Amino acid sequence: MRASKVVTQFVMARLPFANSLYDLSRSALNPNVHSVSAIQSRIPDYLDVISRLSKYQPITGADVFELGTGWCPAATILLSLCNAKRIVSVDHARHLKFGVMRNLILAIEAEARVISSVLGVSTKTLKDNISKLKQAPNLESLLDEARISYHAPYDALSTTFPGNSFDIYFNYSVLENIPLPVLIGLMQEAERITKKTGVMASVVGCQDPFAEPGREASKIRYLKYSDTVWNFWTSHRLGHNNRLRERDFLTLFEAHGFSILDKNSYVNPLDIENLSQMRIDSKFLNYSPEELAVFRSDIFARPAKHEVS
Repeated sequence: MRASKVVTQFVMARLPFANSLYDLSRSALNPNVHSVSAIQSRIPDYLDVISRLSKYQPITGADVFELGTGWCPAATILLSLCNAKRIVSVDHARHLKFGVMRNLILAIEAEARVISSVLGVSTKTLKDNISKLKQAPNLESLLDEARISYHAPYDALSTTFPGNSFDIYFNYSVLENIPLPVLIGLMQEAERITKKTGVMASVVGCQDPFAEPGREASKIRYLKYSDTVWNFWTSHRLGHNNRLRERDFLTLFEAHGFSILDKNSYVNPLDIENLSQMRIDSKFLNYSPEELAVFRSDIFARPAKHEVS
């Protein structure tokens, strides 16, 4: 775990305008994270998730609710280019910047043929829609053209939407950052506003957010800390990581009204090997090494209410 990053966030979270300072520091420390080439390299992953989502829920004509817009909403724009009817995208803080969105559109344009092939959208239609987004003079116009309604800050615990409003409830690398009591409330609200034939698609990170970069680095070394130590240093207004394992998320989904359709687990084999010598906090001792080593889980679930006749 990178102690310098932990301490920096710990201090920054206690300063005025912490969110703005954090955004500036992210840009300064990693200026290329939202470059066209960097975004382009991440698009195949988003395509994979959306392609699997489309097996359970057609995206064309769908009403989409997205939890956690983030800084670079690639999946959001791709869902729009798949002809989603409308996308309501919400976040706890306002992060979107027009410059990043412009880079995102250019990255998507560079991958148009691949996107067309994977998602089944004609290349001509895709390029025409991308061209319209490129012509947008500002962020608001771009979002309007993409049929995206952006709300931030927003309380996703108590939306104002009627029940059964959305075909898709989408979140990418969000649920792991939410304290468990809040997460339970979000699950209840998600089940309420998702149609009985709809799908919740969740990409959940189950890894140390402060891990050293590189394939060889452990992704789960943060499991050695007690909740007291972990929460003291890392739970603040700039971030939180609940350290729930994939098994916990699956149980949480099912306990709050969802039936699991499919999941895809990502495991670092080195972590399974290293767990025999790794010190683990007592709260994680009832998990198998294979369960602990999952560092990402893609979960597709449907409201269980669809089973009621």
